[in-house]
Amino acid sequence: MINTEYKLKDTTSKNAFRYSYLSKQIFPYLKPVLPKALLNLGIAIPLGLLDGVVALSLRPYLDYVVNGNAEQTWTFMNHTVHIQSWFAAIIPFGIVAFAVIQGVLKYLSNYLTDWTANKMSLSLKKDLFKKLTTMDTQFFDINSSGLILSRFFTDPETASKDIIEIFKSFIMAIFGIVGLVGVLLFNSWQLAIIGVSVMGIAMTPVIFIRKKIKKVSNANMVVVGDMTTNFNETVGGNRIMAAYNLQNLQNEKFKNQTDEQFNLIISLTKRVGWMSPIMYFVCSIGIALVMMFGNHLILSGQLTAGAFASFVTSLLLLYKPTKTLGNTLTRLQNTFVAMSRVFELFDIENKIKYPEHPLMFQGLH
Repeated sequence: MINTEYKLKDTTSKNAFRYSYLSKQIFPYLKPVLPKALLNLGIAIPLGLLDGVVALSLRPYLDYVVNGNAEQTWTFMNHTVHIQSWFAAIIPFGIVAFAVIQGVLKYLSNYLTDWTANKMSLSLKKDLFKKLTTMDTQFFDINSSGLILSRFFTDPETASKDIIEIFKSFIMAIFGIVGLVGVLLFNSWQLAIIGVSVMGIAMTPVIFIRKKIKKVSNANMVVVGDMTTNFNETVGGNRIMAAYNLQNLQNEKFKNQTDEQFNLIISLTKRVGWMSPIMYFVCSIGIALVMMFGNHLILSGQLTAGAFASFVTSLLLLYKPTKTLGNTLTRLQNTFVAMSRVFELFDIENKIKYPEHPLMFQGLH
């Protein structure tokens, strides 16, 4: 009798949306690397804020260097400093210092991401392999080799490696948005209301398309597993294939699978492809509104040219972390799905139990 409890589902598992359960299961693998993981997430904060620093620096550069008054001075500790000359001298060094800081932080972040992710992935794979060696033979009879390989190799990579990268990207995106919105408000709260509102409208399609993307992505994973199974059967059973003249059958099967994968990829492209043009169009309307109202503020003396340039730069830079945040949330859900499929394997209980104290047969020498 076939034990249906051994049958693995192609895509999700029953625990895919039990976040407390998944967090509890992954924590033992996260705990040994927790200090480095927290340091990595801490580094993501200034990395996210760096875009805001770039936009903010445009305001004093344009106001004091490009459009500044050479006679304007600033008294500091009984020393008179010409503001235009001071900013003109310090900005080139600031650019170099900014590039060095950004490069060092990115290197540390990438190193810590790879280190912690690979440590978690290898620990998870070791425990999964131990589980694999104790599974009943019926488990291998009712599940395809491609699905098993996917569960033991692909899903652990996604569950452990992606979770670190995703949370880092999430923090960078959040603080990037916070920093840039702060620059917008600092330069002009009136223009900020227009810019942020339009940006929110531009991101609306991401909410509606996310489920479609997830559905197509899961279907693609099933096809990839079937292709892996077909490939393993062809390589491992090449003698049987040759003996029974099954070459055409295997070729036709693989052709159908590749055609199905192509159709899924194109379907995903069609669903996602129209989002960018719409978002760019909506954002262009926002930029146009900002420029119209900004011109009025400049001509009426309520806004400087430097503040306006800093505002527009911040608004353009805001598109990137906002779009990244939407993609990150979608990737996070797919990671939880992979994580649930991994721990589903640990939850499988063998019906054939190995005795704790096996008896040794006597006289069989």
